[in-house]
Amino acid sequence: MAAPSDIPNIDDFPDITSFDLPNDTFFAWDDPHDDVALNAYLDKRHRHGEASREYLLGDKPYPVEVVARWHAFNFPWSDTPPPADRRPVPAAVLDSAFANPHSIITITLTHPINTGIPASSQVWQGTIHASPASPRVTSSTETLGAPTVLKLFVESALGPPWQFAPDRGLDQGFWPFSGKQARAEARAYACMRALQGKEVPWSYGFYCLRLPYGELAYAHAMELVPGEPMRSVCLRDAPPALVWPLADAMAACLHSLTLCGVLQGDVDKRNMILAPPDAAQSVVFVDFNLAGPVRVCSTDRGVEIVMLINDIGGIVRALREMEVPLPLIGAWLEDRGRAVPSPPWIGLFLLADQAVPNWYEALSVTLANADHQCCHETQRTAENVPYRHNQQQKEKPRSSS
Repeated sequence: MAAPSDIPNIDDFPDITSFDLPNDTFFAWDDPHDDVALNAYLDKRHRHGEASREYLLGDKPYPVEVVARWHAFNFPWSDTPPPADRRPVPAAVLDSAFANPHSIITITLTHPINTGIPASSQVWQGTIHASPASPRVTSSTETLGAPTVLKLFVESALGPPWQFAPDRGLDQGFWPFSGKQARAEARAYACMRALQGKEVPWSYGFYCLRLPYGELAYAHAMELVPGEPMRSVCLRDAPPALVWPLADAMAACLHSLTLCGVLQGDVDKRNMILAPPDAAQSVVFVDFNLAGPVRVCSTDRGVEIVMLINDIGGIVRALREMEVPLPLIGAWLEDRGRAVPSPPWIGLFLLADQAVPNWYEALSVTLANADHQCCHETQRTAENVPYRHNQQQKEKPRSSS
């Protein structure tokens, strides 16, 4: 049974804010500090936004040019082969040319995964290849190199700054710059080296790309993880024998992140992959552009606790989005809390209980109310559709007379 000794202390988590990111100047952005700079910035975003629609609103691949590469080549597999419990690394990435700073990188987009406007990123399936002689610009038909997922941080596709923080002034510097989001993801992956190829995808590096209409965008190339997007998983009427092991894997994955000092920042079923049944790791977390530290250099732990509880609550919300009933989720947590020995991740939930008593009950009420509202909206829509249809039928003779 879980005991108070199982509850972690915030001060025991790694402080990743003191981590020196190699070649940090690669991720650059310039916050507007006055109205003139703001207007110039918004004008540029508007021009790029208009030009980007042809590409970002379609589903056809477009050529990209690699103009710069983040020179951080200490990949987890650089010195020794990946451990046996990790997913394999493609041969094209293991090749010595890939870690050579003088090699030319070719990136090709092939299939859209999650694209559109507005969006925090444009996600594509594609290929990546390193060669001293490869062309920098490729056609959309080439299939050279290792399969990869390309996450493009396209600044003009993000919402306007005030959409993210309407209550903050210009001097707060809270802007959705692509460099800022790419840097957050790069820091998270650097701190999660021990998890790459298991709880999170392998990272193949960060790049600066020139898009067809001239805009520069940061991009993260990473492993194409085999499996099914969790957003398509439905567990309605599934028994505990199926639901609870999956919930265990989700919670264990989150726990592994926190042990690296990383908060995912957006724990959601959209940001998880369900691996094949024979995989050593059944759940993989993706999308870390909103990642932050579990612990910061501060004496006030209130904000940190709230952010940690938000990530913990994300597990519960994700299960509910997969239509797992709230009583079944509660029974899972109660069962795991009574287990001997209890799973290591249960300490996160105990920490949440200690910091905010009855947080789970409050979250359950919120989710139940959301379920009720959704059900009410669905019923109201269903009731209104035939009414509108009948009204149109009645109006037809009148309009034709």
